[in-house]
Amino acid sequence: MKVSVVIASKNNEEKITQALDSVLEQSLTAYEIIVVDDRSADSSAEIAAGFGEAVTVISEKFGSKANAKNYGAHYASGDAILLMTAEDLLGPNAIKHLSSALKENLDGIVACPWYYRENGDENWIRYTIPQDNGNDLLSKCIEGRYHASCSVLWSTSAFKKVGGFDALAGSYADWDIMMRAVLEGIYFDMINNGAVYAHDGRMGGSAEYSGAGGQTRKERKAKLYVLQKITHRLYEKNELSSYRKSFSIALDTHRKLCAERYPDLDAVCLDLMKRYGEPMPQRLLQGVRKKLQDFVKKVTTKTSNLQDEHGSVEAKKYLKRKKHSSTGTKSDVKSSDHVIRVTEIEDIHEYSSSKKDIPNPGSREKAGPKNPDVSVILAVLDSEDSIETAVESVLAQDFEDFELLIVAKDADSKPGAPLQNTDAGRVRYIPLHDPGFTSAYLNAGMREAKGKYIAFMSPNDEWNPDKLAREVELFNNVTETIGMVYSGIMVKSRSGDRNVFRHKLKKKSYRRLLVQNKMHGPSGLTIRRNVLATVGFFDEKLPMMETHDYILRTSRYHKFEYSGKILLSHHSSSGLGRKPSHIDYIIEGRRLFFEKHHLDMREEKAAQIFLLHSSRLQLKKRTKAGRKAARRLALQAFKEDPLNRSTYRLIYNRFYNKSGKKGSRRIS
Repeated sequence: MKVSVVIASKNNEEKITQALDSVLEQSLTAYEIIVVDDRSADSSAEIAAGFGEAVTVISEKFGSKANAKNYGAHYASGDAILLMTAEDLLGPNAIKHLSSALKENLDGIVACPWYYRENGDENWIRYTIPQDNGNDLLSKCIEGRYHASCSVLWSTSAFKKVGGFDALAGSYADWDIMMRAVLEGIYFDMINNGAVYAHDGRMGGSAEYSGAGGQTRKERKAKLYVLQKITHRLYEKNELSSYRKSFSIALDTHRKLCAERYPDLDAVCLDLMKRYGEPMPQRLLQGVRKKLQDFVKKVTTKTSNLQDEHGSVEAKKYLKRKKHSSTGTKSDVKSSDHVIRVTEIEDIHEYSSSKKDIPNPGSREKAGPKNPDVSVILAVLDSEDSIETAVESVLAQDFEDFELLIVAKDADSKPGAPLQNTDAGRVRYIPLHDPGFTSAYLNAGMREAKGKYIAFMSPNDEWNPDKLAREVELFNNVTETIGMVYSGIMVKSRSGDRNVFRHKLKKKSYRRLLVQNKMHGPSGLTIRRNVLATVGFFDEKLPMMETHDYILRTSRYHKFEYSGKILLSHHSSSGLGRKPSHIDYIIEGRRLFFEKHHLDMREEKAAQIFLLHSSRLQLKKRTKAGRKAARRLALQAFKEDPLNRSTYRLIYNRFYNKSGKKGSRRIS
């Protein structure tokens, strides 16, 4: 197995040498070592470059450890990836034990024990995830128990599936990505061999940590953001009920930390507890149960908590140190239900700062590809679609730092004429054997995309030469809170009619997005890579409305920016190779969309509007079953808000008003 080690670094000239030595001195040599330097003001990059061919150094502006790690992961060419910072150290056998365990499940994730130093203390503390009470891994994660990223070996496929680290999660990015991996159903194994050492002194952002970094408003908001994001994902998967208790514990702990200094965040925690936590009687019962458990822990022996792989030997050391403590000798032991303070660890040693006799990882089969700025995803659902015009318009872009990913069902399809003489490194084909709906094509391309930005197009699109240049410039001139930019679309029908679609999403309220989105599919959308870590991927269960769903989910955490220009044309009306006239797909998509977002719709008083839209679509079927379904939806809309006069007006407009469709402007 080829293991790529990615080291994120910024102003770490005092620690980068030891971090690299710890990797180079592994009992199993790493396939490649990549240092991603975030434009350090000191000599960190120069020190890393001094290690010669054994280390690849990338120095660019990333803005966060999460972005730097993501870049390094997509640059890496190994079968598995270990992501660390220049403040971390690997025990001599860490890669050996991790890779050996990962071979048993090549698409999974493996974590080994990790240690940290707290508040400048010289002793190492082992962080463990308790295996009690029958709780599953996600419950423990939600409550704040998880592995630091430096102790986790990712298969390349697993890292692509989860979407990478989320920069908006700040110092809680390790916590966030581990929960998302569990939510995605990725195999996760924890081994007892090997060790890594995190120099930053944090307990992974857990609730117990009370250092300065965890007390800032920015960090408190980051943790709250992660909790909100995970609750939304569980709710959308219809799995929230199993984790309400864990969310109640996490939110209640966070409330106590925010109450005094940040009352507004305390109020947000309370609101989330009411919505996603356990009901009040259960929370009160849980509080009584916790006090009883704490009392039992005080009267039981502490040695039972020390029976890890050190076994009775570590327990004897603990008792010996406690004996010295009782006679007035300073004790270096801190007991807890989930950490062990140790002073002697077999798998740790001080690494020399010398760079003599550096082992060379060996010649690679290929060098890591340079990451493009933009990945363009062309989804070809229908083998009869001609992609020649679309591909030519991409290859003719003024902006040249891009890759084109063509996702198609037929792996043996011949490339179009404009691809025959194209650089194979710029254009890649991604075959799908069992693709399903449109979302599967888009997701396959997103998982393989290497760019900082991801742009979508359909076979019937034709881009203006300046499209990518304008959108990248727009991204560069706005803050990272802007997650999506889009442009106007000129739709050209076969009859020669032209319609312009200009929809300024940034001026629409969340309520309006819940009800209606008139974006012309994903065409014209370009997203920042971090949106994958924040929102995830397109919902592959939706036969239609996948773009509406994705834009809605994105709007919870990111802002949109409109280019103000018409930067592409769309020929015909076949969308991404499917037939929008297939009313059954549209109706089923709307039904699933409502099931997924009905709570938000009801809170925003938008459910009745959405249901009446669906009711009118049923009438278009012109069948007895369609009319019956339309009446049922209209009645459901009435029940949602019977006292709202606008409901009666909407019912009239949907069933009796014969005015034409609005939303586009005809031009000659």
